[in-house]
Amino acid sequence: MKTHWPMLRAKTGPVGAMRIIQATKALWREEWHAEVAAFFRQPANRVESAEKALEQTLEFLRLGIRFNAVQRQPLGRWLQAQAP
Repeated sequence: MKTHWPMLRAKTGPVGAMRIIQATKALWREEWHAEVAAFFRQPANRVESAEKALEQTLEFLRLGIRFNAVQRQPLGRWLQAQAP
C-alpha cells in the first residue's frame, strides 16, 4: 500500500483515501501504529480531509494494542476453559 499510495490516493479520491486510512485500524502492534502514524503524517502522504479519521484510527490502534497486552492471555485461558 505504501509503495502505491500516490496512485491509490489519486484513484480513490479523498473518501477512498480516508477509508484506506481507517482500514489500518486492524494493525494492533506498536511498530505498526508508529508506521501508520509516521506514514500518513508525512506531507506527501497527508490527506487533509481525513485528519480526524487518522486520529481516530490511531486511537483505535492504541486501544487495541492495550487490550491485546492486557486481555489476550486471560481471554485465551477463559476460551480454552469453555471448550468441551
